[in-house]
Amino acid sequence: MEIRKAAGVKAPDFIYLDQIEAGTLQAFHHGGRAPNPREHGRGLRIPRHHRPSLEPKRRRPPGHPRLCIEVNRPLRSSDFAPLRVFRGTILTLIFARPAHAQKPLGVARRFPDACRSSLASLPMALPDLLPITPFTRPVRGEVIVPGSKSLTNRALLLAALGEHPVTLTGALFSEDTRLMAEALRKLGLTVIADETALTVRVADQARAFAAAGGAAAAPVELFVGLAGTAARFLTALCAAAPRGVYRIDGIPQMRKRPMRALIQALRALGADIRCLGDDGFFPIEIHARGLRGGAVNLDASESSQLLSALLMVAPLAAGPVAVALTAEVRRPFVEMTTRLMAEFGYAIGEQASTETYVLNPGRYRSPGRYAIEPDATAASYFLALPLVTGGSLHLPFLRGPGDGLQGDT
Repeated sequence: MEIRKAAGVKAPDFIYLDQIEAGTLQAFHHGGRAPNPREHGRGLRIPRHHRPSLEPKRRRPPGHPRLCIEVNRPLRSSDFAPLRVFRGTILTLIFARPAHAQKPLGVARRFPDACRSSLASLPMALPDLLPITPFTRPVRGEVIVPGSKSLTNRALLLAALGEHPVTLTGALFSEDTRLMAEALRKLGLTVIADETALTVRVADQARAFAAAGGAAAAPVELFVGLAGTAARFLTALCAAAPRGVYRIDGIPQMRKRPMRALIQALRALGADIRCLGDDGFFPIEIHARGLRGGAVNLDASESSQLLSALLMVAPLAAGPVAVALTAEVRRPFVEMTTRLMAEFGYAIGEQASTETYVLNPGRYRSPGRYAIEPDATAASYFLALPLVTGGSLHLPFLRGPGDGLQGDT
C-alpha cells in the first residue's frame, strides 16, 4: 500500500491512499454516489457525528473512484470496520485538526511504513454470521462496569470549581470526557488522566482563567465535538469566569443542537455571549465578566443539561440566582446534578417549589478523592444475567437502589 499527501494542501490535510488491494477501511461516499454493497462488503462503522464531506472542487484522477471521510479527531483502530475496496480506489481523509488532536494518521510527509503498521493493526473482517454462545451454566465472577459519562463530566466541572486538587476514580474515558478534560487544560487547570488506572486528577484551580487575563490576550479556543455535556457545561463555566474571551465550537452537527435557552438565561444573569452564526447556536464567543445573579426563566425541556449547567455555576454569581422552570424537565438527571453538587460541598437545600431553584453565592469544597459510579444502564445487563442463568456476579462500586446518584439505579 502506498500513501501520499496531496501536493500544496495545508489545511485541511488531504491524505490519499491508493493501490488498495483489500483492507479494513471505511468510507461514506464512493465517487459521489451511494456505495455499492457488492463493492463495499459489510458497510461502515464510524461515530455518528462524523458526516460525509465530499470535496467537489478537487479533480478526481481518471478511472479512480474516491472515498471521503471527515475526521474530527485522531483516528483509532476502533473507528474502522471491514470494507472491501477495489484496487486503485483513492480514500481522502479530511482532518478538521481541532486543538485537542494529536497528529493523526498519515500527516507526516513520508510515512508508508508507519501507516502500513497502523493499518495492519486494524481488526480483521467479521464473518457474515457471528456466532453467539449462550450461557449454559450459572455465572460466577466480577464485572468492572465503566463509569458513568454523565457523572464523569459533571465531576470534572465541579472539581474545576473547587479550591483544592481532586482525584476522580473509576472515571469514564470516552470522546466526551476527553474533550471536557482537554478544555479544562486550555482554561489553565492541570488535568492528569491515567486511563489504565481509570483516574483523573484536577489541580491548579487557582490558575484557571489566568491565561485569558489581559485585554490583548487571544481568545481561548475550546472544541467540544458533539459532546452535549461538555458544550453546555463549558458554556456556563466560561460565562461565570471573572475574565477572558472564550470561543466554543464543535463539529457541524453540534451547531444544530439546542443551546438557546442556556445562552438566554446566562445573558439574563449578566453574561456577554455573542453567537458567531445563528443566534442561540454554536459557535459562540464569551467575553467573561462573571455573573451578577438575579431571576431567570428557563425552558430545559430539550435537554436537562441546560438546567444542570446553570445550577452548577450559579454559586459563583455575585448574588442569589433564582431559576424558574417554564416546561417539564427530566428530573432524574437534575437530581443527579444537585446531589453531586452536595457531595462537592454545596447543598442547594429544600426548595419552596419544585418549579423554582434558588441558589445563594457559595463555594465548592474539594472531596480530595471522589469515586465515579459505574454506569447504571451498562450494569443492568449484568445485574439481570444471574436472574436468568443462576449464580452470582459482583459489580464493585455500584451503589444500590436509592443510594446511587443515577436515576437508573
